[in-house]
Amino acid sequence: STAKVFVAQGAQDRVVARESFDALVSELAGAGRRPEAALVANADHSFSVTDENGVRQDGWLRILSQLLDWYL
Repeated sequence: STAKVFVAQGAQDRVVARESFDALVSELAGAGRRPEAALVANADHSFSVTDENGVRQDGWLRILSQLLDWYL
């Protein structure tokens, strides 16, 4: 398939190992695909980020915005 692929993971995800994200990106690239890979700094599994003041920010809006920018 030549479908575009977008993958994202929070860098602080404790549910899915970073190695799994890296392996997926590598496998896609090895199959001739060019995935858009977004590793979100300081984000957990739900893309939430705790800012410097300890306030938890919802990261879904940011990742969905990035996805839309990439897709459109």
